[in-house]
Amino acid sequence: MAVAYGRRSVPLFTLREAAAPVADLLWLVDSADPAGAPNARLLGKLGPVVDIAGRSGLDIAAALRPHRPDGLVTFFDRGMVRLAEIAEALGLRFHRPAVAARLVDKQLQREAFRAAGLDVPTCWAVPADRDVVALAQEAVFPAVLKPRAGSGSWHTFRVHDGAELEQLCGPSGPLDPDDDMVLEEYIPDGWSHSRPQFADYVSVESIVDAGHISHVAVTGRFSLAETFRETGFFIPSDLAAGDEAAVLELATTALLALGVDVGCTHTEIKMTGDGPRVIEINGRLGGGIPDLLAMAAGLPLLELALRLAVGEPVRIPGPVACDRIGYRFLVQPPVTARRVTGISGLDRLAAVPGVADISVHHPPGDSIDWRRGSQSFVFAAFGTVSGYDELRGVDTFIREQVEIGYEDQDS
Repeated sequence: MAVAYGRRSVPLFTLREAAAPVADLLWLVDSADPAGAPNARLLGKLGPVVDIAGRSGLDIAAALRPHRPDGLVTFFDRGMVRLAEIAEALGLRFHRPAVAARLVDKQLQREAFRAAGLDVPTCWAVPADRDVVALAQEAVFPAVLKPRAGSGSWHTFRVHDGAELEQLCGPSGPLDPDDDMVLEEYIPDGWSHSRPQFADYVSVESIVDAGHISHVAVTGRFSLAETFRETGFFIPSDLAAGDEAAVLELATTALLALGVDVGCTHTEIKMTGDGPRVIEINGRLGGGIPDLLAMAAGLPLLELALRLAVGEPVRIPGPVACDRIGYRFLVQPPVTARRVTGISGLDRLAAVPGVADISVHHPPGDSIDWRRGSQSFVFAAFGTVSGYDELRGVDTFIREQVEIGYEDQDS
């Protein structure tokens, strides 16, 4: 099994454990990527390593051919089109190159949705020179400014008017000069939710096997932090049966619109006053979803993804039944913070029933940057509970009993 390893990959030993009954591992590492290169030596102890830095898909395929891989997987969006070219050259199950392009390019994705008759927000390409005066006059506000290819709310901003758009895109704005940006209409709010701590959007986790779509789970979300940063998620969602059915139907239509015929997908859908509307589709497992499904339903989703990649049939009646609610909280810093100065209360949180583990992502002394999107979280907590009231209780405890000190940007 050839595995693309890099930023936001599944942890090495988690992946190795899941792969043990399926295949030996072979690693594709971009040595130019700071997130992947430092682990090359460790990866080499777990299987052969092929450096893909600066190489074309056909060149990498030639380097892989002597290893005779039976499958190819990735757990992040970066480089997906090149991986699709490798898979096509080697005859492996993966997204076709044209499908991979639609999965990672938000503008191409919106165009495909619109062509299929889906109600999607208008999307405009931001000029490469960031001269957005004309765009500010044409666009409809409020809008969302985001990288054309990206995930995890990286460099994502809500824009209220043309003046704010010009400020964000100006030379003193917060954008990365290398980001190719798009601006899209903000999908209106208006869905009536009985639990205000939960967000008005969900995600659908699916496995597509030779065109057969298995919707494995619908994942609920906690309310977003400023700049659309995720604060956590849970399986199963608390959607009513009618809403869930509408969400699953929309996810099926959206996958067909992109031409997805094999692979694992993560479809984000917003609930509005006029019904569900698709936000976007990622052509890989959602981050953290396999852990939650294992806790809530005992389903080995990561292993199933690997089995699918090597050609085994994977078709699951879903959404799968869950004995518990699996959750993961991500505690985000305020946008004014630049450094963590202290954390207290984690010992008390660890004693709360249902909390299985806590991991600190940014300990005291670490610098933080909200522009990194959802990955800017300070700590995560995950576990299982028996009901949604208990889940909200854990959320309330984190908000009220865990204190995090910050040094602000203006300090």
